Amino acid sequence: MSSITFTLGGKNYSLSRTLVEERLASEVPKSTDKYFVLVNGRPFPPKQIIAAALNLPPLNFTTMTANGILKRLGYEVLEEKKSPIHAVTESERLVATLLGSRGLECVYEPEIRGVPGGPDFMILRGDQAPIFFEVKEFQPTAEDFRSGGGAYDPYEPIRRKIHDGMKNLVGLKSEICGIVLYNAGKPLVDLRWQFVYSAMLGRLSYSFPVNVKTGVGNAAAANVGFTGGDGEMVRYAKDGEPIEPYKTRIGAVIVLERLALGERYFKIAVRRREREMGREATLEEYLTLAFDLPVPRFAEELRFVVCSNPYAPIEFPQELFSGPYDERFGKSEAHIKRTFVGDQLNRLEQEEAEIGLVKPRV
Repeated sequence: MSSITFTLGGKNYSLSRTLVEERLASEVPKSTDKYFVLVNGRPFPPKQIIAAALNLPPLNFTTMTANGILKRLGYEVLEEKKSPIHAVTESERLVATLLGSRGLECVYEPEIRGVPGGPDFMILRGDQAPIFFEVKEFQPTAEDFRSGGGAYDPYEPIRRKIHDGMKNLVGLKSEICGIVLYNAGKPLVDLRWQFVYSAMLGRLSYSFPVNVKTGVGNAAAANVGFTGGDGEMVRYAKDGEPIEPYKTRIGAVIVLERLALGERYFKIAVRRREREMGREATLEEYLTLAFDLPVPRFAEELRFVVCSNPYAPIEFPQELFSGPYDERFGKSEAHIKRTFVGDQLNRLEQEEAEIGLVKPRV
């Protein structure tokens, strides 16, 4: 179905799923009361979707009208009371959605004897020990958009969330635990794996081999290291020397994110077409390419990026987050490296490397 037409408030409108997904790409989902709809895996109230898609005040129509329009577009309108997990925040709903889509059985806010408060989720694994994790979300505030300057520490917000995530996991002594981080639109929060590990283990550093005769270094063979200080999971002396691992019950810090899949395929299509033509594409050619992609232009893929704690006594299960676009990082030969990449992401990266958008991974 390409688009539908309808009348709202005496005016005629035309709407498509593609337009809905484009308009909602930069929207932060508001809290839902009774109904919600998943757009690119994110839960939105029906009225917010229609208001954003048509640029209309939500008071101009009812929830039932919004539900009807969305059903005609092929969306499933879900009810909170019928959802198996009554998660509250956007990040909790996304976690529940992604875990459920992978066939993983989980319990939201499980009651555990001796653990006040308790973690957000417990993943059941049959005869194997369950896994517990807390979900922490970065929410934008009015302060984030005020003009001004000053020092910026990219690691401090992540360290604070890891610290806060520990509070409901304190009573779990020998269980496998993790903390999930999600950015719901807060500026200056960078959840790339290098920054997450810096918040976990200390200040980021790179080392790479240098040819002593030519003085030329091989940056492609760089290794990521951590020089000490400010690590949330390592105790450091005043001189910056590491003393001992800390908070080792956390097996991994897991980033939940929306991979800009459509954007990356669009860049591949543009680069390939420009190579064929031997020139830059025109605006009309750009628009044509945008409608001839394997996925919609603004499509996003919900995925996990696992940053395993190298000091955890129990290794975080390798197979737990191994989706087609997932990544996993961990200790390899005394360095932190990528240890897993999903098959679909690997295929996408190969296309990007072949067309010259990125350098091939070593």
